[in-house]
Amino acid sequence: MEKRKYFLTRLYHNIISHGQSII
Repeated sequence: MEKRKYFLTRLYHNIISHGQSII
């Protein structure tokens, strides 16, 4: 469960980073 949570958190941050880059 911890591993999955870490993966989701990392993916979330990755999406935000890309969003800021586009904007």
